[in-house]
This record gives sequence, C-alpha cells and structure tokens, in this order.
Amino acid sequence: VCHTSESWAVRSFDHGKTNFILEGKHFETQCSKCHFPKDEMGTKTQRFKEINTNCITCHDNVHGDQFVNDGGVDCKKCHGFKDWTPINFNHDNTRFKLEGAHKELECSKCHQPQLINGKSVIEYKINKLDCKDCHG
Repeated sequence: VCHTSESWAVRSFDHGKTNFILEGKHFETQCSKCHFPKDEMGTKTQRFKEINTNCITCHDNVHGDQFVNDGGVDCKKCHGFKDWTPINFNHDNTRFKLEGAHKELECSKCHQPQLINGKSVIEYKINKLDCKDCHG
C-alpha cells in the first residue's frame, strides 16, 4: 500500500486516513522524525502504530501543568499548527472576559512568569479575578 516494488521507497501515503492528520509544520516534517526515532543509545526503532499523538509527547510543555487534562494537553484550543501562534485563543472564552481598558493591556501585565513545579512559566490560569486583586 505504501511502497513501490522497484525501490521500496514510499510512493504515497495518505496521513489523513490515520488518527493524526498532518497540518502545518507537521506536514513539512520528515517521516523518519516520528516513525524512526532514536533511543537513548542512538539506535533507530521503527514505529507506525501506537504512536502517542499528544503534543507534549514530542514537544516541551512550556506551560507547566496548567492545561493538562486527562494526562494530555489539547494545544489546538489556543495554537495553530502553521507557526504555533495562539490564533485559536479567545479571551472571551475564559473566566475573565476582557472589557474596557483591559482590552488595551499587554498580556504580560497580568500573565507573568511564576515558579510552577520548579520551572519558570508564564501563568495563564490566574486565580486573581476580583478588581481588588490588581487595583488598590
């Protein structure tokens, strides 16, 4: 289904028929990056089934455990796969809808680095939601 008999090279494979559709940078990544990973000793292993498709399996989770749900993180809630910008994020869908002057603030005014589980990460799940928490 995947290979030609002449050279054993992959002739075509429709990743859209799998449980991991290649989007954005994943589409540009060489197949071997995921399907022939090297172990600690530098030995390549071949994997096609049972590859964990959770983003934090391959990518660093720079947010700590703030967005972990059932052992994984659904990065698509905020990020697009083209350039990893948070294009899918909408502050109106959070516990603190931005209104008035809050819309004009830089994100970093509220979302600052915090020490979470021994790592410095930007705190996004802020629990200070009352006016008095920020305004004297």
